[in-house]
Amino acid sequence: MPLFRMPGRRPGHRSYHFRPKSQQGLVRAGDLLWTALFAFAAGLLLLSACLGIRSILNARKNQTYLVWKQDAESEAGQETSSVRFQRMTMPDGSQITRETKQEMGITVPDAVTCTTFHTISGALLPEMEALRSKNSDLVGWLTIDGLLDLPVVRRDNTFYMNHGFDRTKNDAGTLFLDENHPVTDTAQNLLIYGHNMRDGSMFGLLTHYQQADYLKKHPFIRFSTLWEKEEYVIFAVVKSSVNPKNERFVSFFTHPTFSSDQEFEMYVERLKALSCHKTYISVKPEDALLTLCTCVGDDRLIVVARKIRANESKAILKTLY
Repeated sequence: MPLFRMPGRRPGHRSYHFRPKSQQGLVRAGDLLWTALFAFAAGLLLLSACLGIRSILNARKNQTYLVWKQDAESEAGQETSSVRFQRMTMPDGSQITRETKQEMGITVPDAVTCTTFHTISGALLPEMEALRSKNSDLVGWLTIDGLLDLPVVRRDNTFYMNHGFDRTKNDAGTLFLDENHPVTDTAQNLLIYGHNMRDGSMFGLLTHYQQADYLKKHPFIRFSTLWEKEEYVIFAVVKSSVNPKNERFVSFFTHPTFSSDQEFEMYVERLKALSCHKTYISVKPEDALLTLCTCVGDDRLIVVARKIRANESKAILKTLY
């Protein structure tokens, strides 16, 4: 080992240079500034990504109906169906009559047994008249004991997705009747939409019907139209795909009426086959239906009930689950 060292860097060792103490504070401040700018930029990128994802989710939520109906009608147009019949017109725009269809070789099924399903005349129910003065879009009131007690409106299939009953902006929306399923005396299937809200509002608790015990505890639905108080009993709970080619798809939104008893029976049988629960509630072509629909992920949960018949016992109906 040498007795003395030569000035300079030793071979194989790094040399370190230190700033004077007077400059060290400036270095720390500069580093903090760059760190803050980097964090700010990262925050902006994260915020932009979140807003983009939210926009995509909202767009998917709000576009559902038209896509479903177009796909279903396209699928149904390949076979003899009431949807295809409704779209057939003469060159002058007039509807093709039953006789014309028969001459064209199209099978026309017999008409349904009953054509009157709802009362739509006479004096309005007092409570409905008072509510309608606040919102002329009111068409009824939906009640399920222990679940919900809310007004139902009808305007189109978009406005009340993000507007409250007072017509102000509201992400929870309002329960609304499908624009193609108006309350008329011949409307055999009323279809009501509502958001699946996390706080349980609107149709947020409807998903509980996927549990058999819940169905047994809440089997009845009350729906008051402007003219009449109606009661329904649930017979099917179906988680339907939105893809018409999926085996779990149900075109529940294309049946405000049915062209024949046979079409009605086929529709009911499909609902029962896909239902989460087996029930023994009978459903006949002369029965009026009520369908409640909400989103469950990418699928649609539909709860389907039929109107309780005259002199029918609710106590006995409860034993059929």
